[in-house]
Amino acid sequence: MTAYVPFSAEAAYLSDFPLPEHRVFIRNVVRHLSPPMAVRVEAPLNVESVITLDRARRHYIIHLVGFMAVRDGQSRMNRETLIAPMEEGWKYTARVFLDSPFKRARAASTSARVQSKGSSVEIETSEVHDALIIEL
Repeated sequence: MTAYVPFSAEAAYLSDFPLPEHRVFIRNVVRHLSPPMAVRVEAPLNVESVITLDRARRHYIIHLVGFMAVRDGQSRMNRETLIAPMEEGWKYTARVFLDSPFKRARAASTSARVQSKGSSVEIETSEVHDALIIEL
């Protein structure tokens, strides 16, 4: 399956005037073209997720990286690149949907709240990097 897009979505996002809609558009095209996933993550746009399956231990590890970034700037005085420091993590909620039953779910951090609802798991955390471990 192929999708023809009449503009360069990644160039629009990487341009001087990026919009969240550019990322949402790219995500939606990729989801439409991909086969159904065994695990699906819904999280705010600033949260990246990486899903791994540990077959030996029979569990998924979903890494969540939440970062509210700003674009780097450049000093007019000396052309030095200015990158704003991140002072604290923002609280966010991510939902993980599975197509198969699981035994239990827990977070890697002790400060996160994890709640199972049927075939989904919800995690609320303010850690920049957290992981959700779902035992099958």
